[in-house]
Amino acid sequence: MTTQNWKSWSSSVTGPLHLKNGQPNQDSYLVKKFQWGEVVAVADGLGSKPNSNIGSKAACQAVVESAKIFRNSPNANVKNLPRLIHSIWLMKIGQYEPKNCSTTCIFGIRIDENFILGQVGDGMLVVLGQSSKTDFILHSGENNSFSNLTNALGQEFHNEYWVIKNIHVKHITALVLCTDGIADDLLYDKRIDFAREIWLNYADVPILSRKNEIQKMLTNWTVPFHTDDKTIVCLYQQHFG
Repeated sequence: MTTQNWKSWSSSVTGPLHLKNGQPNQDSYLVKKFQWGEVVAVADGLGSKPNSNIGSKAACQAVVESAKIFRNSPNANVKNLPRLIHSIWLMKIGQYEPKNCSTTCIFGIRIDENFILGQVGDGMLVVLGQSSKTDFILHSGENNSFSNLTNALGQEFHNEYWVIKNIHVKHITALVLCTDGIADDLLYDKRIDFAREIWLNYADVPILSRKNEIQKMLTNWTVPFHTDDKTIVCLYQQHFG
């Protein structure tokens, strides 16, 4: 009999431009494990907004809180999940103005045998299946590829900004979530290859070694003149035969 367990790893580094200017990392991430499943989320605060780091942290927290509510609401419609995330995000940012906290948000929620995947704004979520034929990217973001503008959480809720997908757990071997500090430096047709390679390369590496190696990779990013914060999260099945 073969059983499975879900494992994860994550890493985030402050970009060279923010380090130079003494600014905080505007990316955030959260990885939570529950008896009923896992929640992974990454968010990238918009660089032009003064409290974007507050907004990105609140977005990840909102995803986790929304997942718990959704799981305990058996008749809930998954199409309403983005609105719930947005409402909780507004509460989480507290006294800060929503327009000053704008952020992207990408997440994966496993509830028992089902995954809910979601994204607003740029960055990437790569779904890796049993083979390369079943791999896919949740949202291409091609509409914003040549623009400095991106959809994001803000004052008003825009359902049309969101991409939401339900998928059975049997179709997923791993998820790789990245903010645009990584995603935008990859050719679009190489994003899946990058995700599969980094998952396979680090799945069985000891925790401390993996943490150090990924941190070093992100800090010494090979793309010339890179400036942005970089965050990556991987959630994957570990099989026991």
